[in-house]
Amino acid sequence: MTPQVPSPRQLALSENGRANGEGASSRPSPLMVAPPPFNEASSAAPGLDAPPTMGHLFHALRRRWPLALGLGLLGSILAVAAIVLVVPAQYTSTVQLHIDSSLDSDIFGTGARGEEFLIYKSSQAALLKLPSVLEAALNQKTSSGQTVRDLSIIRNRSVPTDWLQTAVKSDFLLGPTLLRLTLGGEDPVEVAEVLNAVSRAFVEESAAKDKAARQVRIDELEENKKSLERELNAMRTQFRNRVKQIDVGVEKDTRAAIYMANLARQTQSELKVEEKRTEKISKEAELQALENQLKNVDNAIVPASILDELLRRDPSAKGIYDNLEKEQTNLMLTMNTVGGQNAEAIIKDAKRRVTEANESVITLREQMRPRLEKAYRTEKADFIRIEADKLRESIVGLDRQVEVFAKAAQAIREEVAKSSPSTQSLPLEVVNLQDRITNTEQALNTVSQKVALMHADSQRARITILQSATTPVGKDFGKQTKIAGVGGASIFCLVLAGVALLEFRTRRVNDADEVSHGLGMNLVGIVPPQSTSSGGRLGRWFGTGGDSARGKDGPDSTWQNSLNESVDSIRTMILHATRSESLRVIMVTSAVSGEGKTSLASQLAASMARAWRKTLLIDADLRHPAIHELFAVAGEPGFAEVLRGEAAAADAIHSTTVSRLWVLPAGHGDEHAIQALAQDNLHTILEQLKQQYDFIIIDSCPVLPVADAQQLGQNVDGVIFSVLRDVSRLPAVYAAQQKLTSLGVRTLGAVVLGARPMGGASGY
Repeated sequence: MTPQVPSPRQLALSENGRANGEGASSRPSPLMVAPPPFNEASSAAPGLDAPPTMGHLFHALRRRWPLALGLGLLGSILAVAAIVLVVPAQYTSTVQLHIDSSLDSDIFGTGARGEEFLIYKSSQAALLKLPSVLEAALNQKTSSGQTVRDLSIIRNRSVPTDWLQTAVKSDFLLGPTLLRLTLGGEDPVEVAEVLNAVSRAFVEESAAKDKAARQVRIDELEENKKSLERELNAMRTQFRNRVKQIDVGVEKDTRAAIYMANLARQTQSELKVEEKRTEKISKEAELQALENQLKNVDNAIVPASILDELLRRDPSAKGIYDNLEKEQTNLMLTMNTVGGQNAEAIIKDAKRRVTEANESVITLREQMRPRLEKAYRTEKADFIRIEADKLRESIVGLDRQVEVFAKAAQAIREEVAKSSPSTQSLPLEVVNLQDRITNTEQALNTVSQKVALMHADSQRARITILQSATTPVGKDFGKQTKIAGVGGASIFCLVLAGVALLEFRTRRVNDADEVSHGLGMNLVGIVPPQSTSSGGRLGRWFGTGGDSARGKDGPDSTWQNSLNESVDSIRTMILHATRSESLRVIMVTSAVSGEGKTSLASQLAASMARAWRKTLLIDADLRHPAIHELFAVAGEPGFAEVLRGEAAAADAIHSTTVSRLWVLPAGHGDEHAIQALAQDNLHTILEQLKQQYDFIIIDSCPVLPVADAQQLGQNVDGVIFSVLRDVSRLPAVYAAQQKLTSLGVRTLGAVVLGARPMGGASGY
């Protein structure tokens, strides 16, 4: 496939004005131009100071991926190992709390979806972290009777409340109304004790705050109720007086009296109905609370005092308690009666026996704890069921009473309607007053119901413990695994980024655009990268960039065709420039060694020969010659002998298997031959050879290591730089080009080896 190359117009350079002795045409040549004169004070090429982009870092990482991968894996393994040592796995205990979202009162929202409920949940999460709540938890007693503050997990903390604020985690992952509390630590028993203490203190504090809020709201409603009652009594008195004053016929006083009497009976009857309904609501709330307790009775926390009481009643513990009481009595007698020199030892021994007896009680209690807790919970469940049955019977009786009172109230309302004076005979103000009385009665009933609901809510817990913390059996490696995973991944990414940045600082060439735009050099051509299947020596030269790489097999034919097309495109540019400008002696060089200049020079010479141009390839790299091995010709005599005057050029030139291509090997290079590069006879030799050949391609030494290329460059018509992708460095290429430019050497541009052709490969 033939790579796309810039047009001659794109490759045009400015004229450098140096005469080459060949007679320049008045029409400028597309290639026979040079960059501006070198100025050390001028700024560097823009590509040298460009900040790294993601593309640059990707290519940098691509070049160093084995090193980056190895260091990254090593760093991540060390990071994971360090995290495992620093952050050991802990025992994690969990408490589940339930937040009731069904309470429908003025103080709470109307459901789990209400905005008030969301606000309430957020406030409870903040309440859990309050120092007052955590202090209350620290002052609670554990199941063994020890204060939570005295546990080792708390005692080792300088500020226990600050540690608890960070260590206790809360979330609603189990559901919108299920609050989960978690705590991790190294001692499983103490972790469960601390978390239970925190949950109890939190529930108690939340209940206290809810109760205070209820009471404030109840006080407001009670005051509103009293105000409505006073207003209603005043309006009724005013209505009664106005009715008496109105002339409604002979029976006006009698009808008014009957109406007011019926109105009073109606009010009393309706108040009884509301009273019974309020009592029923309160009983139902109590029943709901008991049912909730019955559901959670299996998870109820059994206080140590109750366990001791149950244990004392157990026949199997009688002997142990008797022994404890006996030892305590002996200790008191010993402390009151024993004296003398051995008193301290005797008292100490008595205390030891009391301690042992107490430890026996504790040990037996822990052994019998499951059975004692089961007995307590069974007894409590039976008691709750009995109380619940009583409440259900009471609620059924209240239902009947409400029904009876409601029927009586309805009958009285009918009598009030019959005895009411005709609204047609009443003035408008009296009718309006009657309507106001009706509205006020309705408002009073509403407030009374709210007060009843608030009192009913006070019997129910807003937050209850669904599941208390139990002693965890196994360690929780989740937190340790997450931290280790994040740490290892972070170190791995940091190492990759560090290797990429360090590699980027070398500023190796990634693509042809960096050479053309970044350095401002002409892009003469692009040679495609070697295919993975090619194994020939030319393939290995262009793939690895070694100037002296060797091989025995032929290159892959597809890649070879693409290579030939790319080099032929470069040749076409040169031939086009030759029509208007003398361009017959071309030197191929590079900034440093290993950048493919020998391969490029050989291919360019072969391409010239294929174009029916009589071409001579000169190996001017006297320090590391390679052309004679590439074309399998004798290494001596060669260019060095011609420079020293030891042999004629005609005797040192060899023909090759490529038609119209001859080779002048380097010969035996020494100090005299290298010094001869700076003498005038080099120019004479090249002038004589130009009479015999159409083109002369010179493979020179790199520019930066030695001065050979600079001396040769002053005797050629133009210089082409070989730039190898992933090997050549932009600062070095720029410095080499500036060196030649400062001597007035014509730089035709650069050929990038191993880069992808711009615009993609052709299908031909």
